Amino acid sequence: DICLQLSFLYFDADEKNLSEEYIRKAENYLQLLQGEDYMTIAFGISYVILESVSLVDNKSYLRKIDNLIKKSLEIAKEQSNHQFEYDLSLMLARAYYSADQHREKQYELFYKADSIANSENLEKYRELNGAYVDILAIDHGNYDEARRIIKEDFEYYFSDGDYVSAYYSGVSRQLTYILMKNNNPEDYEILIEWIGLIRGEIADEEFLLMLQLDELIAEL
Repeated sequence: DICLQLSFLYFDADEKNLSEEYIRKAENYLQLLQGEDYMTIAFGISYVILESVSLVDNKSYLRKIDNLIKKSLEIAKEQSNHQFEYDLSLMLARAYYSADQHREKQYELFYKADSIANSENLEKYRELNGAYVDILAIDHGNYDEARRIIKEDFEYYFSDGDYVSAYYSGVSRQLTYILMKNNNPEDYEILIEWIGLIRGEIADEEFLLMLQLDELIAEL
């Protein structure tokens, strides 16, 4: 843990060589670990890299994360550790997404994580749902699954009082990925309902104008 913290601090201070040195030390320590301890440190190393390095410009780090997490996923599956399996699958999906690599691999990992969360009733990490919805709708034409995720996100954020996130994760994606691709009356009705709900909670004039513009686009 100390090696990872130092690596993160050195990355933040633009001391790349020192940061990489502590990453290597953490990796050496990792070889002594098994089971949940291995998964925890492997997850930590991957997190530090993702937060500190541009994977688009440093593909070797993507391979490093891939190797670390694949072994960890095997351990998680053997132990039936569903939380770790979910977290690790999303971490690897995030790595491929950050590197702008292998959309089909991203799809497989997002799908796996979503399936685990649904079957095991785990709390979901929603920050990457936009990437998953994009792949579902654009690459696979799976609008039913895209609708489900968009609806879940809207309801989650709206019930939490986060109306801005409810707009971007719900209204905006419903318009962009669902209604504009299908022109389904039910999708239109849902969009208008959500706009009405958000309009009732927000007084900001610029935001209200955005909602009005979305209504006009939806009516075209």
